[in-house]
Amino acid sequence: MLTVGLNSCPNSQSFLIQLPPEIISQIVDYCPSSSILALSNVCKSMQEVGVRSLYRHLSFTEASRFLKCCYALIRNNGAASSVRGLQINLVDLGQSRHILFAFFQILATVLRRLHNLQCLEVLHDGAGFQWALESCYFPHLSLLRTRLPLTQDLINFLSRHSSTISELHLDGQSSIFTLSPVPITLPNLTSFTGNPGFVRFIVQRQDKPRLSSAHMTSLNIMDLEEVEIIEAMKHLQDVAGETLRTVTIVGSGFAGPLARHASNYLTNLKVLGLMHLSFMEIELFSTEQLCEEVKLLLPNLPQLQRLIMGRMHSVSTQTQTLDFAEGHKLVVEFSSICPGLDFVCFPDDTEWNRIRIPNNGSSYFYIWFPEVSQFSVASAWQLLDILCAEGRKYPSWLSLLKLILKEAVGKWYLNEARENASNSENGPDIQESIRTAIETLLNEIDKRVEGN
Repeated sequence: MLTVGLNSCPNSQSFLIQLPPEIISQIVDYCPSSSILALSNVCKSMQEVGVRSLYRHLSFTEASRFLKCCYALIRNNGAASSVRGLQINLVDLGQSRHILFAFFQILATVLRRLHNLQCLEVLHDGAGFQWALESCYFPHLSLLRTRLPLTQDLINFLSRHSSTISELHLDGQSSIFTLSPVPITLPNLTSFTGNPGFVRFIVQRQDKPRLSSAHMTSLNIMDLEEVEIIEAMKHLQDVAGETLRTVTIVGSGFAGPLARHASNYLTNLKVLGLMHLSFMEIELFSTEQLCEEVKLLLPNLPQLQRLIMGRMHSVSTQTQTLDFAEGHKLVVEFSSICPGLDFVCFPDDTEWNRIRIPNNGSSYFYIWFPEVSQFSVASAWQLLDILCAEGRKYPSWLSLLKLILKEAVGKWYLNEARENASNSENGPDIQESIRTAIETLLNEIDKRVEGN
């Protein structure tokens, strides 16, 4: 706990008090809340530092805690001016109309006092939250995340902050399509996340192109017609095709309309994220099936450097894990289609990196290598066979392989030893068998290096 002598403050003899305010604030940011509260009771100057730190980033899931904080923000100008980030994700709002009306009145009053707010997250879709934002203006707002539908009230809010917003997360419903809105220009927007149905109204051509990432991860994607998806991707290509480098897509499988049309129109991508979403057991695609679908997308993405695949399940299931032989075969196939590819994460969370190895000092060659934390002795044997075969024409790299394999297997051994340490009966025997297996593998690595 951070402590300051109570008698030192009046005479300004404390070393901490004599530091510049910026340095004190950085020190206090590393302290737990209990220490900051204690520090705030020392003297007035420390109270100001504590308030700035305690109220800088606020996040609430309980309405009672949020209302208590609202009371402090209304009474304390210093606390209100310290708030830089606010997340509201309340799970216990009541149903009484009169209580909700009073709550939103308080919320609107508090929001209007947060003049230095930079990040606002309203993870609700109720009309009351939209009403509370109706008359708010935050001069420094750079990030907005909300599940509110894109109605005229939210459009007006975005218009008021068009010059400052750089990151926008809109996960709401597409009620906007009944309004025939005028498109919003956000000249400093660098990242859009949410419903691709909003793209035509939110993302416009910028005088100085800045938009670099679009994450179409809203579950409302499932409600879009294919013609809407095509219009959205064509629009993105037209207004941001030259600067857009990162796209993330959620869908059932990796060959759905959104993934297909994104790869057809957004051909300058360097990073592609694909998330398979399954609600029923019938939608539980195998890893091999998902990878086959990815191969259909890659020919349109010649500049791709990073490919990240994942799963989200709403049903209980066990994910199939690729062994190293299957994983290596797939990454080699992927990189034959996209020559610049240097990182792949499979749906089972196994990761592969393409590493550059010097060859006689004048040139380089590349070999795919898995994340070392995913090693076991059995998989290391398999990988040794694969990489020795691949690297046989490059003998100079085998010493590096030896070091990497030894480091990886060593980490694996430590993890296994910890897991078996509590087993007083079989633990020593298991550890001895692990040690023997590792020694055999490392001896084989030495033989391979000498033999090549």
